[in-house]
This record gives sequence, structure tokens and C-alpha cells, in this order.
Amino acid sequence: MFNQNVSALAVLANIVDAMGLDSKAIVEEAESPIGHKMLNEDFALAGKLGARGFPTIIMINEENKGVKIVGSRSLNMYVQGLQQVLGKELQPQEPPSLANLLTKEELLFSKEIEEMYELDQAAVTGFVKDNLAADAYAFKEILGEHYITKK
Repeated sequence: MFNQNVSALAVLANIVDAMGLDSKAIVEEAESPIGHKMLNEDFALAGKLGARGFPTIIMINEENKGVKIVGSRSLNMYVQGLQQVLGKELQPQEPPSLANLLTKEELLFSKEIEEMYELDQAAVTGFVKDNLAADAYAFKEILGEHYITKK
């Protein structure tokens, strides 16, 4: 995350603390035998499903037919894969209002807002101020990345 080695426990703890979460509990669970077991199960499942690169997205339908997309790809590739798995063409929907999205997610990174509402990075602050009541959110920063949280 943000070009830091999250496998170093101190780095992981700092990131988790900066997010307002209980780093002690999270790091303890990650380092516990059950945490290691769950991680190994995830790696085994990824290998079984043929994940060989990062990211690997595997979509499987009810008939157990699927599509595997490896590596960073365009949105269009993911849409095509999903259409193939579902067997139908997808129609884009209007994005939810920023207020509804923040209520659901409770934390949104600037990049998420940029992508969701097709904004330039410089336009995010004004967009947030125009679409949310001043007492409904708080601007924050973690490791140089800006985000908003629901108050």
C-alpha cells in the first residue's frame, strides 16, 4: 500500500492505526496460527483456480463456467468477462449520489470519487463540498492519499 512493505509488522500497524482501526488486534490476528492458516488457504485456492499474476480476477457462473483475467486490464476487459460469464450484455447505471455512496461505504478515497464521478483530481474537493452537507463528512489524509469519512 502506497509503496510500503506491509509485510513488515510495524508498517502494517502504522497503516492500520492511521485508518483508525485497532492495529494491535489486527496484527495479532494476522500473526496468529489461524491467521496463517487462513492465508495459506487463500494461497492454495488461488493456485487451484490458476491465479498466476497480480491481480487475477476469476468470475464463475452458476454452471461453473468462468473467465480468468490476469494483470492490470482496462475496465472494458472486465465488462467483457462479466458479460461472457453472465451470458448477457450489461447496461451501465447512473452512479449513486455522493451522499448515498458515503452512507454505504463510510470512507471514500479521492481516487474512488474521481473514478465514480469521472472527475479530475483537482475537482474532487469542490465536488464533495457541492454534494455533501459540511457536517456530514470529514476530509482526511493517510500516507499522502486524501479521503473522506462519514461523520
